[in-house]
Amino acid sequence: MALTIGVGLVDSVFDRKALETAFDSVLEAMRSAQRAHVRDPAAHKRKIQNHRDRRSEMLDRIITRHEGEGTLRFTRFVTKIPKVPGGTAERPISLFSFEERIILRSLLDIVWPLLEVQIVPSVSYCTFRKLGGLHPERGIAKAVQTISEERRGHGYHIFETDIKAFFDRIDRVKLLDQATSILNDDSLTEILQAMLYAETEFDKRFADDSPVEADELGVPQGAALSPLLACTYLSPFDKHMESNGFKMFRYVDDLVILGTEAECRQAECLCRDILKSEYGLDVHPDPTKTKHVQPNEALIFLGHEIYPDGILKPSPKRRTRVANHVYKTICGYKADYGLIKGLPGANQDDVINKLSGYLLGYFGNMSHCNWTVTDYAEVVGYITGALKSRGLQMNRLSKGLRKASKKWPPEFLEALP
Repeated sequence: MALTIGVGLVDSVFDRKALETAFDSVLEAMRSAQRAHVRDPAAHKRKIQNHRDRRSEMLDRIITRHEGEGTLRFTRFVTKIPKVPGGTAERPISLFSFEERIILRSLLDIVWPLLEVQIVPSVSYCTFRKLGGLHPERGIAKAVQTISEERRGHGYHIFETDIKAFFDRIDRVKLLDQATSILNDDSLTEILQAMLYAETEFDKRFADDSPVEADELGVPQGAALSPLLACTYLSPFDKHMESNGFKMFRYVDDLVILGTEAECRQAECLCRDILKSEYGLDVHPDPTKTKHVQPNEALIFLGHEIYPDGILKPSPKRRTRVANHVYKTICGYKADYGLIKGLPGANQDDVINKLSGYLLGYFGNMSHCNWTVTDYAEVVGYITGALKSRGLQMNRLSKGLRKASKKWPPEFLEALP
């Protein structure tokens, strides 16, 4: 969809310094993706370098097109990616061109302070800290830490749910009306509209099962702005629940409410009613996703297991995913493992680098959990189990991991043979 952009704050989006900052942010996101999980790391690295080499050229083109045409057109390519790295379950994601991602990131930097004031800080944890932000740090770690502190010694009942197909069911007209009233700048609202109504191309591999979107529904998953828009979209819902005295914690479309059993039952009814009547949304019908958790039961939320006494651990599903990744990293190479008593020489450094990078990231992302020696020994068990399945010894890999980094948790090194 093409829109003619008027004069206003949008000129700040296309300011060269703003675009340079946005370029760096997008490139860093690509580097993070490379460290996390990409199918072809070498090709991904070459693509990053190519973008870096063409930085000035791309920024010049973005500015020239804005100044010369005044018309903005977005096109998104919809494909599917695993919901979690290495997983089999998939979700749709919208991919914009690199230059479009720069524009959207610059727009995010401009609208952030204008939209952030609408966020309910005691409820919503689906935003992140920006310079000049009004609210304290948000995010998954802060959400689960706060819930674990609340559970400690209180004996709360818990209502847990997530919103079915949330991003796909967001009412674009309602969202744009919200944005118009908050931003008070037609040029910014118009660029948001251009993103929401971007022309769509579907991955041919999934053409048969690509969803047919309603004309006025859906926010592109994968766009830099989408999490912030989704967060502010439900701010009136957050305020309503808070004003009714409920202790609610929301991360995008996942939420939990703590209270007495009666309060949790009442909260469930109110959630269902408001989401349906005001937003046309439904809580998930799957009983594993929408349920009541007893005071003596562990809560599984956002990849974490939160115990009644407040102890915080990676969830069983998260630990299984780590075990599977370790096994795949060690055993996923085609080589005659039976001929030697260690890792194949040609692949040894590759295995060590990939394994150390992944595990350091895992320990870092979960550093807010209550780790014990037993927990670290469990991770070492994933490694020894994978090696044993191939008839391999631990000694060479253990030495390689120790040398790979100085950032290992001491308890992990103690658990290594």
